Amino acid sequence: MSIRKTGITLWRGSSFSLRTVKREMTYFVQVLVFCEFAIFFIFTYTERNDKDVMTLRKTLGLSMGAIILLVMIGIYAFSFFNKGQSVVFADAVLHTIQLNVSSADIFVEQTSSDSIEVKTTETRTSKFDIREKSNGQLAIQQNTKGFLSWLSFGSKPEVHISLPATQYDKLKIHALSGDIKLKDIAVTSVQIEASSGDIKADDLKAETYDLRTTSGDMELGQLGSDAKEVSIRSSSGDILVKTLTTDTLLAESTSGDVSIDAITLGRGKSTVTTTSGDIHITPIFNEDTSLSIYSSSGDQILTNKNDNQFSFTIRTSSGDIRVPSSYTLTTEKDNEVAGTTATTSSNTLTMEASSGDVKIKD
Repeated sequence: MSIRKTGITLWRGSSFSLRTVKREMTYFVQVLVFCEFAIFFIFTYTERNDKDVMTLRKTLGLSMGAIILLVMIGIYAFSFFNKGQSVVFADAVLHTIQLNVSSADIFVEQTSSDSIEVKTTETRTSKFDIREKSNGQLAIQQNTKGFLSWLSFGSKPEVHISLPATQYDKLKIHALSGDIKLKDIAVTSVQIEASSGDIKADDLKAETYDLRTTSGDMELGQLGSDAKEVSIRSSSGDILVKTLTTDTLLAESTSGDVSIDAITLGRGKSTVTTTSGDIHITPIFNEDTSLSIYSSSGDQILTNKNDNQFSFTIRTSSGDIRVPSSYTLTTEKDNEVAGTTATTSSNTLTMEASSGDVKIKD
């Protein structure tokens, strides 16, 4: 195994930094120009012939010009010292990828290369420690220092990880602030915890998923067909799953909608819950599938376009209940309906809402 640092580069000449500087300067100059015009009009229409006022206005104009110049120099200075690492692990036997960052965007995707490569965008106050541990783990740790660690003039730190097309044991990410994007990777276990930031994944293949975000949305595309256990939780944010096959599912959102376009559920118990938000789900049941859907405030819609056969119980404290006319009802009350689809089955469905409509449609 060999580790090769392909270079520590200054980002001063990159289009990214130049674009960031230009954007920051545009905003700042606009504010100062607005202030200058405001002062100009105030002085013009109140003290038009007052020489002291005119002198003061000129002084303020020169002062603002000097401030603009100093800010430009400061931004270019900060951008000059922004650095990036590029580390290549050639012939490395790595089974686990672990990241611990405080404020950075994370990108993990497959590469056609045989080597693992890690690229970072860093600032003067935020650096990354990248190393291979003896237990076959690639560890990436973000270290921040200084009272100006929050000040980056728009150049947020980033981590880009390129993985060869092979099966990894575990991918573990802990991020306090920043978006996370995963694409086209295979791993036995995925564990992601983000305090503030969105999680996006596509062509992600794993047996177990544990995805959590405190404040942020989850947009999950194709999640493979071999999952055994999937846990998706968001305190404040929407959950969108496009395609998933799993034995069991736990999807929870405290404040946000849950939308699952196409999910194949195996044997076992699956639960979808939201405290405040709507739930839309289009499931495919196998034999002995159990699905429970709960919401405190929000509507529930289950689309049975795959002709699933199941028995069901639906309850709502305040809201309407609707099921297809072809279903057989064994219980029909104001706030509760129970029955079966046209053909009985060992699959079960429970839908309960405290305040909201509940609907099953074909």
